[in-house]
Order: sequence, then C-alpha cells, then structure tokens
Amino acid sequence: MADVKGRSGRRALATGALLLGLTVSGLAQEATLRFAEPMATVINARCWDETQEQWLEKREADAPLFFDAVHRFLLMRFPNAAEVIHAKVTEGFRVVSATLVLHYDKHEWLRVPGYRHRGYALKGQDGPKWHAQVWALRRSWIADRELGPTWNAAVNGLLYWDKGGGWSHGLDRSAEPQGKAGLWPEHAIGEVDVTPSLIDGSDGTTFEQRLRRLADCGFLIQKAELSEPFRGEKATVIGCNRIWVTAPELVVVLERDPNGARARVLPPPVDVRALAAKLTATGPQGLPSTRIPEKLQALAAAYRIKPADMPDWMWQRVRELRELRTPSDKRYASTKLFDQLESGRREDYDAAMELILSSPPGWFMGHSHLDFMLPLLCYDDMLPEVVRYHLRKYFESRWTPPYDEKALQTRVGYHGGMATFNHQNQFRNEALLAGEVLGMTDLAIHGYRNLSLLNRQMIFNDGTIQERGDTFYLGISLGTLGCTRTFSVDPLARLKADIGAEKVIFECNATYHPGLRRRVSRVARRYRIEDLVLAQDVPRGILHTLSRKGVLIETDKLHMYPDPVLAARLEAGEKLGRHQASQALGTRTVNFHACQPDRVALCAPWGAEWEANVTDEKPLPFLTVSTDYVRALLKDPVYNVTYLARNYGLASVNLDNGVEWPMVATWRRKDRDVEHLEELGLLWMWTYANGQLANFAQQQEPRSVRNSPLRGMLQHRNKLIHLTRPVDQAIAKPDLKDGLGTLSSRVIMMQYDQPNPPKVFVNGEAVTSFPASAKMGDVITIDEGVTYVGLIPIPSTVLGDDTPVSISYMFPRLELSATLLARPEGQWLSMDAPEALEPLSGIAGGWVVELGDTHEHGSFAAFGKHMQRAALTTRWAGKEKVYHVAYSNGGDTLEIGYGTGFTREARYPPISPPQILAYERVNGKSPWPVRGIDLDCPLGQLGKGEILEKGGAVLRTVVGQPAMLRIEPISGTYEGVNPFIDPTSFELSTPEGAVVRSEGPLGCGRITIRPKENTLWVDYHLPPPEGDLGVELLQADARKGLHGGHPDYEAPLSRFFRPGVDVRLARKQSSRALLVAGLSQPPTVYLNKQALSGPFQTISDGKQDMAPHSHRALTGGDW
Repeated sequence: MADVKGRSGRRALATGALLLGLTVSGLAQEATLRFAEPMATVINARCWDETQEQWLEKREADAPLFFDAVHRFLLMRFPNAAEVIHAKVTEGFRVVSATLVLHYDKHEWLRVPGYRHRGYALKGQDGPKWHAQVWALRRSWIADRELGPTWNAAVNGLLYWDKGGGWSHGLDRSAEPQGKAGLWPEHAIGEVDVTPSLIDGSDGTTFEQRLRRLADCGFLIQKAELSEPFRGEKATVIGCNRIWVTAPELVVVLERDPNGARARVLPPPVDVRALAAKLTATGPQGLPSTRIPEKLQALAAAYRIKPADMPDWMWQRVRELRELRTPSDKRYASTKLFDQLESGRREDYDAAMELILSSPPGWFMGHSHLDFMLPLLCYDDMLPEVVRYHLRKYFESRWTPPYDEKALQTRVGYHGGMATFNHQNQFRNEALLAGEVLGMTDLAIHGYRNLSLLNRQMIFNDGTIQERGDTFYLGISLGTLGCTRTFSVDPLARLKADIGAEKVIFECNATYHPGLRRRVSRVARRYRIEDLVLAQDVPRGILHTLSRKGVLIETDKLHMYPDPVLAARLEAGEKLGRHQASQALGTRTVNFHACQPDRVALCAPWGAEWEANVTDEKPLPFLTVSTDYVRALLKDPVYNVTYLARNYGLASVNLDNGVEWPMVATWRRKDRDVEHLEELGLLWMWTYANGQLANFAQQQEPRSVRNSPLRGMLQHRNKLIHLTRPVDQAIAKPDLKDGLGTLSSRVIMMQYDQPNPPKVFVNGEAVTSFPASAKMGDVITIDEGVTYVGLIPIPSTVLGDDTPVSISYMFPRLELSATLLARPEGQWLSMDAPEALEPLSGIAGGWVVELGDTHEHGSFAAFGKHMQRAALTTRWAGKEKVYHVAYSNGGDTLEIGYGTGFTREARYPPISPPQILAYERVNGKSPWPVRGIDLDCPLGQLGKGEILEKGGAVLRTVVGQPAMLRIEPISGTYEGVNPFIDPTSFELSTPEGAVVRSEGPLGCGRITIRPKENTLWVDYHLPPPEGDLGVELLQADARKGLHGGHPDYEAPLSRFFRPGVDVRLARKQSSRALLVAGLSQPPTVYLNKQALSGPFQTISDGKQDMAPHSHRALTGGDW
C-alpha cells in the first residue's frame, strides 16, 4: 500500500458535470456560475496505451482523482459549461473570471508504489507544500474505458497527441500554464485562475470557440514540484509522489456587459464517439509518440558489432570490460542496464525500461548520474519516447529551477566552485551534457566554461593531477570526462575533453609497469589498504583497452583472502560494520564503483592504436618526474617521481602536502608478467603517533591523528630517503588530547605468497622467527625472488643509534617500526602548551629504501654486499632545525636538508617545498627538471616552456603556453598538442627531418605525424562564428579579478591565461592551414578522422629550416 497522508473523503470517477448553482447579485449586475463533478480521468506515462479504467488498480478505484509531476496527469472538463455560460452571455453578460477550485484529499510521502524510494530520507522532515499546475487542453476527449485518453492519444488509438502526455505547447495544451495553487493539509483549497482560457484571443479564436474548447477539452493538471533540493539529494526525488483531490469546481463570474454585446452562435460539441467511429473507418490521425521500436533484436545487435576503425585486439579488450563483474554490481541497479539494452531479448529490454521509469527524476546515484545520460546519448534509437521524456525530466530535476545560484555552485560545476578533481569532473561534465540535451544554452555555456577551467587549472597547469595514483576518485573523473569527449554535440568541447583525458591517461601510463600490470605511483587517496593491494579500477580498465596483452588480473574472482574470523562471524549471521564486512569478504579484485566497466567500454576507444606500445612496450628503465603546483597556489612545485625497472617500481613525492601514500614500492617475485596477486610485493611507509596511524584518510586500522605529518623525500631512480616528524601541534591538538608520547616511522610490506613468506636479513644474518629486531643504521635486506629490497632506518634526532627497530610478521603483512620518540608516561609532549612547540619541532627520522633485482645485481647475495657498502650520514642542526641526511651507494649520492621548525596552523593552504626542504641534491646537482618542464619521461614532455624535446623530436610554441609533446618510437609516431583555443605559434619537427608548422597561430588542436608512412593526423576545431562563449565567459571572469574558487583558497583565474591573449579573437587569429615538409612524398592527411582528398598545394616556404618545397594542407574552410 502507498504511504498516504491526508483527508478521509472520497469521490468516484465522474463522467459528467453538474451546475451547482447560479448566484445573481443585486439588480442583476453580476452572476456566478458553479460547475461541479466534472468529467475526469488520468493519463499514465508508464501505461502509455491504456486508459485509466484499464490501468487503475481496484484498490484505488474509489479515489481516482490524482496527479504527480512526471507520469500521471489529471484531465478534467465540464461538458455542459459552454451552454450554461453561453446562455448568460446572450442575456448581456460577459465573463469576468473563471476559477478552477481543487480540494486537497491526501498525498504520498514515504513510499510511492511502483517507484524506487528512500522514505528514511524524508522522515523527520516537514511535510510537503506542493502545488497543482493547470494547463488548458487543446484536444477533445471523453472519459471512457475504451476511447478515453492515454499518454499517447486524446482518443485511445485513434487521435494522437502531438507529443506524449499532451506536452506539445500550442497544439496539445496552452503555450503557458494557466497558473498553480497550493494543496496540502493546511492549505486544503487551491484556486487557479483559468480566466485566460476564456478571454485570451491571442491565438485567433473567438469567444464562442474558446467556450466550446473549455467544455470539450478542459484542463490538464500536474504537480508543479519536480524535485525539492532543499530536502537533500536523497530526499529531493518527490516528482512521482501523488496528490489526490476531491470536489473539483469551476467557478465563473460574469458581469453585465455595458456595451450590450451578445454572443454569437456557439459551435456544437465534438461528438468524440462519432469522431472515433470516423477515424476507425478512415485511419488514425497522427502517430503514437511512444512505441516499442520495431526490429529490436537488429537494433541491439548493431551495438555488438566491432567499429570498423577499431583494431581486433582492442575490441577484444573492450568486450572483456563489458563482461567484467564487480562487487558493486548488487549496489547499483544501473549496472545491468547496458547489457539489457544490447541483449536483444524483450524481457531484458522491458527490465531496462522499467528500471529507468521507476527511478524518479533526480534519484540519487552518488557519482553515477551519467549512467542515465548514456541511454539518451548512446542508445537513443532503442528508446520509446516516454523513456526519453523521463530521462530529460531526470536531468531537469538536477539542473533547472528551483535550484538557486548558490545551490548550483555547491554542485561545483556551474559557476566554477572548487572541490576535488572528481567533483569538478562529475558536475561540470554533467552540466555540459545536460545543457546540450535539454537545450539549456546558458547551462551548456557554463559547462563549456568550466570544462576549459578544468583543463587550465587541474589538468595542464602542472604535470600531476590531484588524484594521481588514485583508484576510486580518478575513476569518477575519467568516467565523466570520457562521456564529454565521446558524446558532446559540440566538436570543440569533444576535442578539449579528449585532449584533457589524453593527458590524464598519459600521466597514468607513464607510471604503469607492463610486467607488474599495475601503476606505481604515490597515491592521493584510496582509503583502504585492499584498494592499494589489488582493487583494479577505471584507470586500469582504460589501460586494459590500450593494451594488446591486457592489464587486468584475477578477474575471475570478486574477492580474495577473506579474514577467516570475520568471515565466520558474517556466515553465522552477525551484523558487522562496513569495514569489518569488507574484510570478511576479502580483498576486492576490481573496484569500478561509481563508473562501471560498461561505461568505460562505451567511451572506447580511449586512444589511438599506437598507445598500446606505450602501455605494453615502454622502454625500461623508465623515469617520470612531474610537477604539482596545487592548482597554481604554489610558486615552487612539489615533485612526483616514478621509476620503473625490469622487475620493480619505486614512486614518491618530495613533500607530502596531504596524500595518503606519499611513497610506494611494488615488485614482482618472478621474471614474468604478473598474473596473480601472490606474484606481487608492495611496500609503503606511514607515521604512527602513540602507537596508532597518523593519516588524514580513514584506514582499516585505528588512527590517533586524523592528519598526516609533513614528510620529506628525495628519490633518485631506485633509491629513496624518507623523513618524517610529528603532526603539527595545532593540527594534532584535537586528537592528541593527552599529548604525544611515542612517534614511529613504519615500513609496511604486503606479500600474499603464504607458503613463501618474506626472507628478511639484518646485516646479512637471516631472521629466522618473528618478532625480531634491529637497530638504527642497520642494513635490512629482503629477498623477494627476482627483486631485492634494501632498508636502512635513519636515526632519530632525539634518540641514540642503538634505538631498537622492531620487525613483525603476520600474513600477509610484514612491518618494520623505527622509533623516533619514546617519552615516559607523565612526560608526554602537550599538543596545547606553547612550551612544547620547541621539543616537538626537534624530532625527525625515517628510512632509506633501495631496490634492486637479478637483472642489476645477479644474486641476492651480491645485492646484500652492495647494500653493506652503502654510506648513510646524518647531522642535526638544532639551531636551524634542519636534519641533514646523505645516502651514498653505487656511485650516487643523495642529500636532503629536512626542516622541522616550520609549523602549520591548518592542513590548508598547501606548503611550498622550500619551507620544509632546505635543499635536495643528487650527485651535487638539483634532481629536478628546468622550470617550464612539468612532466618529463622517456616518451614525452609537458610544460609551459617555449621548447619541448624528446627522442630527437622538438615542439616549439611560446613561453607560458601549456603544450604536450609525445613520441612513440616503435611505430615512429610524434604528437604535438595545444590544449587551449589560445592561438600560439606551433612547429613540430621529428628526428627523420619532417616538420609541421602552422601557417599562423594554432588554436586548440592535436597534430600527429608518422614520417615513415608519410601520414599526418590533425584533430582541430576553430571556435564557432559566434565565438567560444564558454571560454570567453571564463576570461571575462578573470578580468573581473575572480578566482578559481574561494579567494582564500584558490588562485586568480588570470593565472590560467597567457598574458596578452584575448580569446574573443581566437577564431579570427587561428590558423587554417599547416605547412608540412621533409616527407619522402606528399602526405596522407586525416582531418578529424576524415581523409582529405588532396592533392595539396606545393609552395616554397622561404624559411631556412623548411624544405624548399612544402605541402600546404588544410587550405581554407571552417573546420
């Protein structure tokens, strides 16, 4: 039964109208006519070819007058009103007003039968104050079981609405609503002024025609409230909740016409039954808007055919994603949606339609709302019109009033409010696509504005995205950005999103090890150790589609290695907490969560065929260094490093400004591509205060402090110095109420080969049992098959070199803990007292890490001897509060000055590295790229310098303009990218002598050349003639001095535009032609994936470094 609240009265379905009475005022100057018990019925979108008497359940037959905002509209007319009103007019009266009066009966609240609902979200909230919205209808109808109106037709199966539900303004219903009236328990009578339906002749009708239309067509009533955002995202979905009414009346007030006008002849009423008989004989008028598509199996089969331009191996990887099942499937009903659409089976198709139609507009889907955009964008030819209508309503409820400007800003994507990378991607891309689908130009323009801001602020401003190494959140970002790059109707928006996604994927791929089959990177956020260990994610799924040999492993399982104790408790029926329940199931193998594998597959291809060489065949060793200016807030960047050797990878960030895993090491234990978790080893470091974790992220273990210390690191290839200190006093104060007694830096290693636990050695002596111990400065080595791990605990600044280091093991976790502070009970350092700041700022210590393998050292014994030759020197400068640490081994010397005197009052804003790191040197020099280079790896560069160089290829642009150069030696491919519409000079040259130069400044584009095949690919779009209004809006905001978010926390927008650039001139200034030289024959050119016919003009360029005869391609035209 429905959860219904309201009055007790009931009315049966009326089939006629009753004149309640005639009231005449003194001297017969005014008259009031009241009509009651109208003819009424309800049309239902989910029963589009059925009349109300056919679809209404018997239990509701005694209260048939109801309506909602989406699917069920109440039709009402007063058949004899025309004759009665006309009679008064012939007596010399004229209409003054007409009012439709509705009496509130009840409403649905916590439950809505037939619809998904979250009644708990409404509990405790104030009841509704909903309104009836009234439209004047334009088509005749009759309440009848067989001939009555349906969602499709005014006369069932014979006279069709122009649009389903009578939605065609001007043809099915009035152009504007007549008005609305409140209906709720405390406002039990609603009155709507419907006078315009009688007196407004702007459509060319006479009064008599309007009078007849009033009686024959009547009114359509729907609920005005599609959603109520103020109730919160989970409770906003009230569009399908019904209102019941009783005792409707039409009240018409007339007055004596001073002009003495008299009515003309009243047109006769439409005989709907006669009309039905005629249309039965001659054929229906119009077509049903909602129909199940014909040849459903053929339509579905078309989606299962490999795209002609997709390689067979890539299609195989895409299909593997489509078949992938995840632990999240049970939580997300939309998981099966796309499989159901493509199966070709009617029962699956019906289930998909039912899922959509039973989800009220705005139904909260966390980060997955775009799953309901994809049917419109990808499967439109398979959708009945009512489903298209419903999906449009779904996004109307999220992006149209009653959301005010402030509420829209909280959704991040509208006016540019800041949040994390995934929030920006989710809402900005959804707003962009919703604006396009709904025809909301202003919303779309703001979407284009914020897509440009996303590229400028979060993607191309530095070499490191905020969610580097992440599983959960980066998947949301790529899953939404991928929808825009694939499905936006604006070609320039698609190109910008595609280039943005390419940069993110390039960064991911630069940290991907093809032998380990995983990324090796510092990790922004993952929240659970199991996510770091295995839970394969959207970025890895994308790379899977860009790999000939495949990336994903263990996909035949949903979980591995459950906790046996918790699993038994769960099996016994005990209710466990969220984290315990997760541990009881075991480590998840995949975690696509808010962006299911189907969406990743639908957005494929994610790159060109040559990307597979970057994924599978990257040259090892492979070193990547990238900057992070933290959304342009830092003058001096943080540096991220990933080093990939034959059998292992090591990654770190030089200053931990608040990432969950600031360093990670990963290796394989056998010299072959990893296929199982047991073949991997992982290692990271965390800081512990008072014996518990100090980390800003909630882990699967207790925390003493909900923040992380400012850790400093210096990495050179396979070597790393890691230093830590206490969490800042002001930040730790709320958590460490009893003060700080102990501080330790711990190495945590996970290894799942239970029969072969880690082989640990201290100064060459094997550890035969656990727990074990070492001391500061000892050389600890771990034999992991083909990979070797070396560790040296760095002495604490406040404890002696003989301080013990504990070593413990409990499958699958090996833990080494170096104590940095140990205060007796009663002498703990206060987090509140100012006098404690001095001793707190003098504590530091950490670890040295060095990795090796059989390829580099031959045997583990040789690696052990190598580690024994290492030299570690430390010096504490107490006055300056700088810990000087140097590590030398194998011809390299790493030196770092780690400052402990600086203290933060809050976690934000971010800290600039020079405030903590006095210096960083490798072999006497700075280890970092020159300024202007933001990402450097063997296969490309990204930066704002004038010149990018890699592998003999050179990209020349202008200083301050972000650009990207990529090379792929196996296929001989070179790529240069300008990610913005800001016009810039552009020249790409290759080591083979080929040169591509724009004839004039180049706008947003990607130029790819393969000289050995004489082939050129150009992805390029000019702004439309009216300009790129989104970017123009962004630059206008920059000129106003606005910031990328709150001015206390985000950089000015002006930082994201090159000085002197006026994007309003981009179309006029941007190049329409390219000059190509140095090829052995005229090039084959593809412009936006379409082959250009040629031949191309041969010209003499006149520039010294161009060949005497260049080919001028892409002449003229608006691309």
